[in-house]
Amino acid sequence: MTLNDALNDARRRGYRVSDAVQAVDKPKKDDVHIETLSSGEKDTLLAAAFGNPFEAAYVLSVTLGLRAGECRGLRWPDVDLDTGRITITGNATRSLDGLQVVTAPKTKAGNRTLILPQLCIEPLRRTPRNGDLIWPGPGGSPWSASSFYTAWQSFCRGNGIRAVTYHALRHTAATLALQAG
Repeated sequence: MTLNDALNDARRRGYRVSDAVQAVDKPKKDDVHIETLSSGEKDTLLAAAFGNPFEAAYVLSVTLGLRAGECRGLRWPDVDLDTGRITITGNATRSLDGLQVVTAPKTKAGNRTLILPQLCIEPLRRTPRNGDLIWPGPGGSPWSASSFYTAWQSFCRGNGIRAVTYHALRHTAATLALQAG
């Protein structure tokens, strides 16, 4: 696609360009299968998460489909437990200088307000408030992705939960929602 764009740009600028790139078959995209948790495995996860420092993050991800970066960048001002709403306004990421920062979501759709089911409200109420971020890492900045994933993997191992990627929780939320109609 990049080569095709470059050649089309050259053509628009008046250069004579071969159409040989048009004869090349585009690579086929492999089907990526992401494992999801079953409804029973989700229930096991929810029970095991009770009291874990990341309990609410796990609950938000497996029920509402929050991404890991959205959880790591979630701020208390974006959560209204009285009205049962949460607004996603940021995503934790690493800056060019290696610092953990919260940036705006990549797309407009990334900014969204979600209604919190009671299942999510109680774990958030139990989460200690230690600054602006709901889960502040060392020094108050967001947890690094690697530290967050390590905590997730350790949680799974320690609680007999099938090892799936953290992103699989997002897919689990969508899959179970579709199955429930």
